[in-house]
Amino acid sequence: EGILPAHLHEFPSFRRTAQRPAGDGAGLLLRAAELRAAGAGGHPVHPAPRLDPGLCFDYADGAVLRRGVGASGAGAPEESQSGPRPDMNQPFICLYNHLEVIKMKNIWDKYKREFVVLLATLAMAVVFTVLNSNFLNYNNFVTILQQMVLNGVLAVGMMFTIITGGIDLSVGCTYAITGIIVASCTVNYGMNPFLGILVGLVVGAVLGAFNGFLINKMKLQPFIATLGTMSLYRGLAYVVTGGVPVTNVPDSYRNIFNGELVGGIRYYIIVMVVVFLVAHILLSKMRSGDYLYAVGGNEEAAKLSGVNVVKTKYIAYIFCGVCSAIAGMIMLASLGSAEATAGSGYETNAIAAAA
Repeated sequence: EGILPAHLHEFPSFRRTAQRPAGDGAGLLLRAAELRAAGAGGHPVHPAPRLDPGLCFDYADGAVLRRGVGASGAGAPEESQSGPRPDMNQPFICLYNHLEVIKMKNIWDKYKREFVVLLATLAMAVVFTVLNSNFLNYNNFVTILQQMVLNGVLAVGMMFTIITGGIDLSVGCTYAITGIIVASCTVNYGMNPFLGILVGLVVGAVLGAFNGFLINKMKLQPFIATLGTMSLYRGLAYVVTGGVPVTNVPDSYRNIFNGELVGGIRYYIIVMVVVFLVAHILLSKMRSGDYLYAVGGNEEAAKLSGVNVVKTKYIAYIFCGVCSAIAGMIMLASLGSAEATAGSGYETNAIAAAA
């Protein structure tokens, strides 16, 4: 895409060769005369970088075979870059192999970091398997999956704030205070577990919105604003509990997240997957995702382009707060208790996972 002209099907030689399987050193063949005609007609053949329609290539060895008349009609035959001039009547240009090289290079450049992380993970798996043959068994895989749930959910929320060029240092404290409030509602007030979960989501959204307020309306830097709310939310957690953990969380609540689905897979793993899917849809399938990237790339340019920067930042910090609340409620279901010190240092893990 972007390499060949959109009207390629109009070329007779393309129609004759498009369905023919390409072997090594062969591929899509276009008559050079047709390409020159296309260039003369104002149709770009290779817009970035621009390809002189008079060039004849042999991409089997990457050499330029000859240079003919360009799109402007100017130019003169020149010697090949890799040897004597070939037959000037050679009628075809081979592009297929070159396009495949470009495609593979673009894939590598786009996903280089992911490939490196994947290779490092595979290398560690090999080392640990050599050290202990039980490393690759199913039970250990499920245990690793369970251990990554809290950091995974926190990292998704942190990712939204980082995309906008900000940060949220209060995720660990939001995580703690949400667990405490939900535990208090279900233990001390006998609240329905599902209603308690709704209260937890609202708490996370409100705390995230407060971070957004400080950043958008008070014009504080995200690092400074969330550093302050980190201390504020932790203090609130101590005030609510009086420094005493909230225990005896009812099983009716715990089983919502901690119940076993099948094969040792617990419900909170499914919750993590759902959070991942929601984040993927927001970032790649909806306009709000484009706005998040635009604000993070150049806030002033996004504003001049009509993006509601304030609303976009609110979305990022509210979503981060909701993810922190979900992680806190998962922790509460797993441990059966909540305390003010929960989540200390979790912000650094979330930043590392999201960066």
